[in-house]
Amino acid sequence: MIRILTFSLSLYWLAFFGSHAVAALMASQYGLPSAFSLLNSGFPGVGQLVAGSPAVSLGFACLFFLAAAMFLWMLLASLLSKGERSGQFQSIANHTTSLAGIALAFMFVAATFNPSAELFQSISLHVAGLAGSYAAISVEFLTQPSDNKDGEMADLARVKALQATHSALLSRISGREPAGPKEFG
Repeated sequence: MIRILTFSLSLYWLAFFGSHAVAALMASQYGLPSAFSLLNSGFPGVGQLVAGSPAVSLGFACLFFLAAAMFLWMLLASLLSKGERSGQFQSIANHTTSLAGIALAFMFVAATFNPSAELFQSISLHVAGLAGSYAAISVEFLTQPSDNKDGEMADLARVKALQATHSALLSRISGREPAGPKEFG
């Protein structure tokens, strides 16, 4: 079963960070300080942050690209897990949202050098959206029904069979009667 919320949210953040990585890369290579305005992404004034230094915009491009790659990884993991509950997917979601939060935190730091009230509000809204996305993905993961009921029963049967075998071997070695239910004749 596909996790619809996880799929759509990771696709959104993948597009968000991917488009910002391309815009920051354009700003570093071609000196386009207004590359972010091409996106109309809700980050007013971000072009001003990278206008002064190509190294800063290249750093942002790398950070945004890495965040986009992590969201792609989370998207593929959610599609390939087929609704199974595994700790591996939760770990991927934790790492992905942590890296995205770090990327937005660097935006806050860069915004302090060129303060703009609109920029702080926009980044704050994106941080809140990222936190809400993480909460929604975690809730969807935790409320996903486990399809492994047959596997749990097979594991329980295997443990019981091993215990019975162990008990029978111990009774043969010691020469005593096997412990267990006795038949009444």
